[in-house]
Amino acid sequence: LSQDQDLWEIFQERHSDYLVEDPESALFTCDPITCEKLMAELFTGVREAAKEDLDREMMRRYEDFIKDQRKTRKDRPFSGFTVPYEEGNFRYTVNLSRGRGESRRALGMEVDNLNPIEVTFYTSETGPLYAYYTEETRSGDPNAYLLEQRDERFGRDFDLEGLRGTVELALNDSEAMSADVTYYMRAKRDLEYLPFAIFRLRSQGADRETKNPQLSINSIQDGAGQELTWVRTGAFSGLIILPEEVAKDDDLVIRMQFDNKNVIYKLTSTYSYMSRGGWLPFVRFGDMIPAFDLTVKVPARYTTLGIGSKVSESEEDGVNTTRWVAKSPVVFPTLTFGVYHEKKSKATARKIDGTEIPVYAYLDKDSVSNYTIPVATNENIDGYLNRVDFSNITLSSLGRIANEAVNSINLYEKIYGVDYPYDKLDLVNDPLGFLYGQAPSSTIYLGIGAYFGEGSLAGFEALQGRVRSLTKFTKSLVAHEVAHQWWGSVVANQNFFNYWFVESIAEYSAALYLEAVYGKKAYYEHVEAWRREILDYEPLNSVQAASYLWTDGGYRAAVYSKGPYAFHILRTTFGDEKFFSFLKKLAQEFEGEEIVTRDIQRVAEQAFGGGMDWFFDQWIRGVGIPEYTFTYETVPKEDGTYTITGEIEQRVVMGKDRDEIKGRYFQSIVPITVVAKGGTEYKKQVVLKGVKTSFEFSVPEKPRKVILNKYGEGLAHDVIVTKSSRSKRASSR
Repeated sequence: LSQDQDLWEIFQERHSDYLVEDPESALFTCDPITCEKLMAELFTGVREAAKEDLDREMMRRYEDFIKDQRKTRKDRPFSGFTVPYEEGNFRYTVNLSRGRGESRRALGMEVDNLNPIEVTFYTSETGPLYAYYTEETRSGDPNAYLLEQRDERFGRDFDLEGLRGTVELALNDSEAMSADVTYYMRAKRDLEYLPFAIFRLRSQGADRETKNPQLSINSIQDGAGQELTWVRTGAFSGLIILPEEVAKDDDLVIRMQFDNKNVIYKLTSTYSYMSRGGWLPFVRFGDMIPAFDLTVKVPARYTTLGIGSKVSESEEDGVNTTRWVAKSPVVFPTLTFGVYHEKKSKATARKIDGTEIPVYAYLDKDSVSNYTIPVATNENIDGYLNRVDFSNITLSSLGRIANEAVNSINLYEKIYGVDYPYDKLDLVNDPLGFLYGQAPSSTIYLGIGAYFGEGSLAGFEALQGRVRSLTKFTKSLVAHEVAHQWWGSVVANQNFFNYWFVESIAEYSAALYLEAVYGKKAYYEHVEAWRREILDYEPLNSVQAASYLWTDGGYRAAVYSKGPYAFHILRTTFGDEKFFSFLKKLAQEFEGEEIVTRDIQRVAEQAFGGGMDWFFDQWIRGVGIPEYTFTYETVPKEDGTYTITGEIEQRVVMGKDRDEIKGRYFQSIVPITVVAKGGTEYKKQVVLKGVKTSFEFSVPEKPRKVILNKYGEGLAHDVIVTKSSRSKRASSR
């Protein structure tokens, strides 16, 4: 809560225009029991009034509200559908707003005891600004580990144990899918109904959706083949009414047959973008699916890249049919298809027992021959950025990319002591994105920029001064995405509130890849790039919270830079032997499991010895960066040695403006490096706990430089250095 107070003060200073002063309207919603209670307690002195008693402005707003409600019910007849009140669910929302259209501003609070974190405060401009537990939860001496394990609302109903079925892609309609899939679930609580949703790539509006529906659900059956009753709750969502209650821990089988005309975007004759999330109902982000068996049918000219291992392939009547089975749990299943150039890696990836892992890189043929493909972002499939000249792409890039993946696999198996989980790895281009990567199970999607060489990237005017940094990014891009086959597939996050480590450990793994291939200097350059991004875009929420709370544009800095930097700090603080033992234990202990942040902390405490609350509270759950003032002097001694004495003062600041967090100090172990005339280095570790820490130590040679935090062993702003007149000024980070 103290962090929220600091954030609120900064928010008020920087974004006062997001706040609502003198609101024009208020919206209050709640469950029936809570409404009755709060209406009696909070709205005292309020009486019911007839319309004729209202003033003109109140009457206008009332009539506008009724008009909007009637229009909504006509355009979207199921929009007001809601499930019955769930006993024990305490919830309400308060929303205050002012203005209309683009000038509208709103802020509000949602309280729901079935959300993992029960209280959320938000504004219309930021979304969720901060979240915390209710006073009732906090005062009940809660177990922090159990709190982190709480399910999200959409994760409360069932565990998905497996799926099996058939999907037909682009057979009669180049942008449509027909599916017949059976889902095997285990109920996590007593269930009377089961909601579902199916993702669409583009929204065509309620009117057009009504006239030209894109989703047709043909049948929903139980495991015995009996048709189930269901109701449509939206254009792409519904609710299955179970014939009888399914008890907690009981098995539940649902077979759904449906057609989705809005799941594929056909870009060229050789490339179609297919939705990667939500294309299969009941498959949620982060689900670890133990049993996966899917048959895929596409036009015969296409090659399908599927999940796990291709166990069969046939062609008949112009249709190519492949069957894909995964031997390890699948997370984030996707499919893609196209007409490709392909190349197998020259190097060989192997499992720990020596079994070969085939690694192929793919490039759709139009991305080589058609030099004016429009490049867009995946978040906005129709929002083209520009048209890119692909004439500099050569097929040699396929071999480079495949070999980078092989080297990453072999390295990570050694580091983590856990096998690559699948029987193959496919890396395939996505011409709709430029420089990015995404790593579902056994497949990696790479933006088309990954297929360019350094010289080719330098030719893009749109990149301006970022060519050097982006070139370095491409060197670690494949390694980062390969690491997700461990962090994201072998070990997954239990809920979205603990997603950070999937990206942070994958990014740290990429730094280890750079160290292994290019040497220690490349590793430190990567670490320094993290530090610079953190300081340039320092988020106003913690690493752990960045995935679900507002960061003022600092999400990437939090999850892709500050998170991995925390692992760098662990390494420099405790040494390589303990650190790499920690990484291996983390992967081996939680192989095939979904975990939370305190699982990582527990393994860290076992590996490093002693409690680690201080570390995770500072770097993962907390905000702020230390700023050090370094004062020292060097004094020659009669025996030829030199004594270095001084003081390190710290303050903790947050945000790009370095707003000080009063009364807060980090506990850190930061080295002082003394560089002698011949380049020999001497290090002294200094434990920092409070506002000031004194130090004294001796070195055998005359110091040429005295540097605090030379190699970025601790994350900090650039050091402020003062010196005695008897000391030479030191360079420092």
